[in-house]
Amino acid sequence: AGVNLLLRSPLSPFLGRARMVHGTALLLLDRPPEATREFTAALQQGEGALAELGLGSAALARRQLDEATRHFGEARDSGTDPVRQVALYGLAVVAFRQGNRQEFIQQATLSLQQAPGAPAAPRILYVLAGLAVEDKAWERARELTQRLVRDHAEAEEAGPSLFRLGTGAGAAAQWALARQAWELLLTRYPQSPFGEDARLGLGEALLRVGAGAEARKLLEAAVTTRSADPRLPRILFLLAESREATGDRAGASQVYDRITRDFPDTDLAPFARLGQGRLLLQQGEWGKSRQL
Repeated sequence: AGVNLLLRSPLSPFLGRARMVHGTALLLLDRPPEATREFTAALQQGEGALAELGLGSAALARRQLDEATRHFGEARDSGTDPVRQVALYGLAVVAFRQGNRQEFIQQATLSLQQAPGAPAAPRILYVLAGLAVEDKAWERARELTQRLVRDHAEAEEAGPSLFRLGTGAGAAAQWALARQAWELLLTRYPQSPFGEDARLGLGEALLRVGAGAEARKLLEAAVTTRSADPRLPRILFLLAESREATGDRAGASQVYDRITRDFPDTDLAPFARLGQGRLLLQQGEWGKSRQL
């Protein structure tokens, strides 16, 4: 319809808007050079900030990042609120592609302030939360991830964001935070493909924060259901620790023995022998402990 209008009425007052429609269609068809020409014509027809937004988007598609920054900046400064919201998101994308971490965080945060419910908001929150995990800014990572889950529970980024937070926090020995992330993932997204990993992560987190009985329950189940898992030696080692933590020395010794017997070449085998030796010493079995 927009193209027909252009052909029929070169002096139409709607010419600029028709150019915008045509340019947007070309951009969606991955034809940014042609879209740029349409948006430029729309700008000349008085479309102003909206045309600047189109030009910024086309420049971004052509990987002309400085040009995109200029057009998005014009749209941000002169556009209506909806145009400004999209322009801020565009500036955030440009900063991200340029590797300008702080500029991205600033622009992305402004974009969220302007339009917290925008379609792009879940993705922005996901990226911001990921950067916080990388920076080990744990409180910020927690706040951003919880905001994503709270405000955009159905977004595809929500579950993976919790998985990333739990994994990162666990790797940094932030066990209380890891526990929160894993529990929230399992509660809110019980069908998540990360469910098995979450249960294992939660088992370790519970063990590290002193909840040995809860940890043992999860880890006993994991050993039963994940016999073919390449991480079975680690699951067994955590189970042995949880049995020790709950006072079951004999049960712990059995698991340490299984690790040394069935997985002698793994990195955990020497630690399992140490565990066996420690338990034997606690029982007064000095001779047997020295044999290990």
